[in-house]
Amino acid sequence: MNSLCFCSAAFGSWGIVRLGTLVPECKMLFVCPYSCGRHNSIGAIQHGYKDRVSYLFIDEKDVALGTMYDDIPKTVHTLVSSEPKPKVVLIYFSCVLYMSGFDWDAIIEEISQEYPEIQFRACMMNPVASETSDPPVPAMIRTLCSLWNKDAGSAKTVNLLGPYSKLSPECELYTVLQACGAQDLLHFTNAQTYDDYALMGSSMLNLVIRPEGLLAAKAWSDTMNYCFLPVSYNLAEVSGQYETIFEALGAKTDLAPYYDAVTTAIEKARAMIGDLPIAVCSSATCRPFGLAKALVEYGFTVSDVFSDGCAFYDAEAKTWLAERGGVAFHEIHDPSLVEQVGHIGTAQIAIGFMAGYYSGAPHVVNLMLDEGHFGFYGIIHLMEMLRDAAATQSSLEACIERYGLII
Repeated sequence: MNSLCFCSAAFGSWGIVRLGTLVPECKMLFVCPYSCGRHNSIGAIQHGYKDRVSYLFIDEKDVALGTMYDDIPKTVHTLVSSEPKPKVVLIYFSCVLYMSGFDWDAIIEEISQEYPEIQFRACMMNPVASETSDPPVPAMIRTLCSLWNKDAGSAKTVNLLGPYSKLSPECELYTVLQACGAQDLLHFTNAQTYDDYALMGSSMLNLVIRPEGLLAAKAWSDTMNYCFLPVSYNLAEVSGQYETIFEALGAKTDLAPYYDAVTTAIEKARAMIGDLPIAVCSSATCRPFGLAKALVEYGFTVSDVFSDGCAFYDAEAKTWLAERGGVAFHEIHDPSLVEQVGHIGTAQIAIGFMAGYYSGAPHVVNLMLDEGHFGFYGIIHLMEMLRDAAATQSSLEACIERYGLII
């Protein structure tokens, strides 16, 4: 990013430290300035993990003199000596240390030798790397996956990578995978113990449905195959994604029963919403242009797309929308939008917090990061969410508060 950037009140996600809570029997240490610690601690209190994260605060003197090289091992000793004993310790280094050339590898090596029974990992809190090939969230998920055992292919299970929560139990993917011989669909949140968590390394396939999991899948690609199938709300694309899964598993099952349910859900939503203009955003889905295209093809009116750039897998849909016309594109970090917040476009229904924030639409679909969605179920549930949103006026502030965004 080479220019002034606007960060809205609806911008944010889980936060890097919160991602560490996906690992059972894990403690976290955040080495950072006081301001970063205060910011993170609020999120920890909001989401109930304040007892799992500790802080080692640093200032300019510590960075200049390198006192952290002595302080971190001492702090780790205190951390691992307290109950409950951790099997994993994640040490987060703030961007101040990242940019100052701090040697975290040396620290990890030292404490790993002292406590060989514990898995230690260095985690980078470095938003300055957001637009590099190693952005913070995908890099963090890759680090979490490095804690798996190294026994790929020994279990007939499939890993779900990308989303921070598991799919809805109503999603047909579970049934489809079982029909193709897979015993289970594993997600970080399935595991209650670290040993169970590590068993994800025994799976035969990484199914990546959001880009956040792609670096991790590539890191495992020498021993475990992966499919990158970002969540789609286009019926034809969903069918194609299942064909890719069938090819990867070497088995197939009948998908015909799901088509009627999708068609019915679309017709019900379209009948209720009519020509009300809809805005879509990248806080709701990793494919905002693809979602907008799908809605247009289903007969809905889409007025605006609010996005944080355009991913390579969404470029074709953006081109299609641009050539067709009628949909306005907005870059969410454009500073010129500041004075227009709440009045951009004509949308009456917003899919996602960002679209609701910028458009001021009175009806907001409370969808964040495609949570719970994949395949035919994702389309069906989105249609239900559209109908629910259209039936009631929404408080965007309340939605953001309930989700607990970390900016």
